[in-house]
Amino acid sequence: MEETLKLILNELKELIKGQLELKKDVSSIKDNLINGLGPYFEHIEKHIDEKTAELKDIRRPTKDH
Repeated sequence: MEETLKLILNELKELIKGQLELKKDVSSIKDNLINGLGPYFEHIEKHIDEKTAELKDIRRPTKDH
């Protein structure tokens, strides 16, 4: 019985250790997503704004037309 309890306790310790590692990894992934995607989306937004401005310039009527 005591051996069984020791085995269960060992397994529980391993589970807790794995859970802490998972939390750390998830936190790291979350940070990477937030810090990595923010500048990426800003770059895309700037690109879209530039292309939109070009289209507006093309469609803007001139004095000759």
